[in-house]
Amino acid sequence: MNNIAIVGADNDKIKHFAHLIADRVGYEFIDFNEHFENYLLINYNLPIDLVNEVLEKKETLLIKKIAKKSKILLYIVDDAFLSNQNYMILKDFFKIFIYDKGKFEIDHAIQDVIKKYCNLSIEQSEIDINEIVKSIRG
Repeated sequence: MNNIAIVGADNDKIKHFAHLIADRVGYEFIDFNEHFENYLLINYNLPIDLVNEVLEKKETLLIKKIAKKSKILLYIVDDAFLSNQNYMILKDFFKIFIYDKGKFEIDHAIQDVIKKYCNLSIEQSEIDINEIVKSIRG
């Protein structure tokens, strides 16, 4: 079974769901946001270093490092997934996109782009862990 990525908004419901899936399939759960924040705290002391371009490059480097691991479930927020085409780094992952159909029109356009790069897309009010585990296991 491939590594798994759960892509979605930065919210506790999706994060909790991702953690449950990791437990069900026996994979290590990695929250990209937490890893990235810790990475920044350890490696950067000066706020001047934290311009958007530098942050995006550091995001990509960290995603590359995480993608080399095996038996992981990566919870990654949608903007980090799209930034610098990070979805390409995760091309061998089984990617599940959790979206919110109640978003604004601009968000729907972004969601449509993300859906193209994911194996499975589920509206967050319709999450069924058993069905998702079946899809992951093939």
